[in-house]
Amino acid sequence: MWNMPAVERPTSEADLLQLLGRDLKSRLPESWNVDLTVEPKFGRYRPDARLRVTAPDGVVAMILVEAKTTLNARDVPAVLTQLQQATPIAAEAPFGPPLVVSRYIAPRSRALLAEAGASYMDATGNLRFVLERPAIYLETAGASADPWRGPERETRTLRGKPAARVVRALVDFKPPLGVRELSKRSGASLGSTYRTIDFLDKEALISRAEGGEVVAVKWPDLLLRWSEDYSFQGSNQVTAALEPRGPERVVEKLLGSEAEYAITGALSARRVTELAAPRLATIFTPNPDDLAESLGLHQGGAANVLLARPFDDVVFARVDEEAGARYAALSQTAVDLLTGSGRYPAEGKNLIAWMSANEADWRG
Repeated sequence: MWNMPAVERPTSEADLLQLLGRDLKSRLPESWNVDLTVEPKFGRYRPDARLRVTAPDGVVAMILVEAKTTLNARDVPAVLTQLQQATPIAAEAPFGPPLVVSRYIAPRSRALLAEAGASYMDATGNLRFVLERPAIYLETAGASADPWRGPERETRTLRGKPAARVVRALVDFKPPLGVRELSKRSGASLGSTYRTIDFLDKEALISRAEGGEVVAVKWPDLLLRWSEDYSFQGSNQVTAALEPRGPERVVEKLLGSEAEYAITGALSARRVTELAAPRLATIFTPNPDDLAESLGLHQGGAANVLLARPFDDVVFARVDEEAGARYAALSQTAVDLLTGSGRYPAEGKNLIAWMSANEADWRG
């Protein structure tokens, strides 16, 4: 972890570069040399810094550095392109993967940088520094949220009702979608919709036209990102029960039921994908105790049924009715599986793969 005081807030790119050089020197043995040159000249391009790392055996690697006081996921491609353009074709030593340093780098930005093979460091201790020659691999975890975030109302999470409604609508409906139309379709307020869309844009999960209209959605990545802030058992009030004849028997009992419910999880996903026999029946209902009683379920002890009082009515949005039973939409089913335990996250990804290959069959 970073050894700087938690209250210290870098205020400039110069501060960040100073921290970078100091921290790398402290992490490598004294026999290694780290030299940081600020604003070196490489033709028309001038990166913020160049790192020169020298191993004890004399092997040298160069790394171009870009410093950003703030970094959003949508900025990552442009930053890496800029560093790539600045990399000299011929140099005294080979250039390793570029490095980006910022005050705080959010999880999605870190993932995009790592996927591109880049290194990164932020002032909270999140670090990934990789070189093939000389061989270096440093990785540490820092803060999972920006410790210097201000009190403004800017959305920085997908936790909660408005964000869930917007996410579900973005997944369920094909763009283009204007913000007002999205607000109407999702049921979220216009203000909440604007803030969520702005956050998703910064996370590079959507693309917008100049007028603000959403024109593209990376909906598989969006579902994965939502699963970081939502979970079936953590977000909803869950009651465990037992159906002695197995979870599939619950579906038969629900046929013709007048109760409000939506089957989710493996029992919902198996309608479109091949899964192993479900071990759990997971069902949304506003009144878990009443539904358990009407279905003759046993509460307490071993359980193969989870009845969830939902955090929001969005779980009932766009339910599918099939063979007399009501199922949660595939978008809701997928995120519920992703946040399950055991084999369920893998089944959630398998469902998303089917959804990607058959988008015309479920997306409006």
